[in-house]
Amino acid sequence: MKTLVALLACVLITAEVEEAPHAIDTEASEINWTGYHLVKSYEHKGNIKLKSGSLDIDKGKLIGGNFIVDMTSITNSDIEKEKDNQKLVGHLKSPDFFDVVSFPEASFQIKSVDEESDGVYAISGDVTIRGITKEIAF
Repeated sequence: MKTLVALLACVLITAEVEEAPHAIDTEASEINWTGYHLVKSYEHKGNIKLKSGSLDIDKGKLIGGNFIVDMTSITNSDIEKEKDNQKLVGHLKSPDFFDVVSFPEASFQIKSVDEESDGVYAISGDVTIRGITKEIAF
């Protein structure tokens, strides 16, 4: 979950925006994820698509926004054998992890934004995955 939010932060920081709500270009946007095994020392990487999103801008400053992530689009990019790759992706989509049949979307709603320096923000908001909402900050 922290990885997803950190990657959304990259979208926030790198997006060129004008005043008022600004729709995110989902075709040009990319979310990369990294998952770590809790017991064994290995990781996997992949991508997931942003379904929609917008940033709220007032007087040239970021003040809010929201994002919807298409959980059904999750892919793996580090396992070369197709059978093993699809096994991991299937497991991630299963009820053991994201349960994408029941919860095809995840979301992030910005609740507060504090500009720490020019273009550097401290952001807090609500992330919802599998119907569970938690407040996070980054």
